Amino acid sequence: MNNPFTISFGMLPQKLISRPAQTNEIIDAFTSDQAPTHTFMITGVRGSGKTVMMTEICNVLRNRKDWTVLELNPEKDVLKSLASKLYNLDTLKHLFSNAGISVSSMGFGFTIDNTPVDDYEVIVERMLKVLKKHHKHLLLAVDEAVNNPYIREFAHAFQIYLRQDYDIFLLMTGLYENLYELQNEKSLTFLYRAPKVFLEPLSFDMIAESYSAVFDQEPSVSVEMAKLTGGYAFAYQVLGYLKWERKPAEIKNLLPEFDHYLADYVYDKIWYGLTEKERLILHTIVKKAGSQYARSMKIRDATGITKNAYGVYRDRLVHKGVVDGRLYGQLRLALPGFERFIQKKELYA
Repeated sequence: MNNPFTISFGMLPQKLISRPAQTNEIIDAFTSDQAPTHTFMITGVRGSGKTVMMTEICNVLRNRKDWTVLELNPEKDVLKSLASKLYNLDTLKHLFSNAGISVSSMGFGFTIDNTPVDDYEVIVERMLKVLKKHHKHLLLAVDEAVNNPYIREFAHAFQIYLRQDYDIFLLMTGLYENLYELQNEKSLTFLYRAPKVFLEPLSFDMIAESYSAVFDQEPSVSVEMAKLTGGYAFAYQVLGYLKWERKPAEIKNLLPEFDHYLADYVYDKIWYGLTEKERLILHTIVKKAGSQYARSMKIRDATGITKNAYGVYRDRLVHKGVVDGRLYGQLRLALPGFERFIQKKELYA
């Protein structure tokens, strides 16, 4: 049997822990007779399982009658890609052809009723009209959305399609800072109003049960492993992967390699995406409390950051999934072993 865990981002692992409540919330909303929303945005820290959740939802709807699911690359011309992918689906091409939509004889661009059309917003709209006529629903999935010209152009067009009552749905994933920047574009207020799904840590119980189902070990060992992951989805995969490959006598023997994978694959990217003040706050939390809660007053005193400014930085770090602010007036690191990562940064600074 192959290793059921994976350290590759974007792949659907053989062994995973689903989030049925949030997944079903999105599926139920999209498939309702009167859909309450046509857009959902999934956000969370790197490695929290955004892509996995999106993939699960896409797979469910892909198997539903009269649903078409397309995944779009946010770094390419999204509208052009959408038109091309839609037209080339074997299940739909004959419907488009019968409606007068075709690719030009030269193989470049589209024609509608034998007239060349180079406006992809218009082409997609004509295709959506065909889909609606045949009672077909379209889900568009954009993984790791960013605020770039392609996404803005696509979002503007999507907003128009919604007003015209087409059966089109949008599922986006992205880091908090990227989605925040995108939704605050003045002309994209529908994204600001779109429901957000924030991926919280996984349940320790579910992680322990998952490990026990794979490894022949005492329940206490599975509990120890679950605690080491901190509920962080990528850490759950890494620790399971290492346990399968190394078969250590004790879990603590995996810690150096566990930390190395987290640093290389995720923590370095998170760290260099933070501002200087945000890093200062994290350094201070580690100095004051290690992996435990530190009082906000002590953090402010040590950093010299004013109360108002501190509130802004605190909220950013919480939304980015880097710190846990659930206890009033206190903060702690939200990621497993992140205090060791920060200590090493200080050591080699």
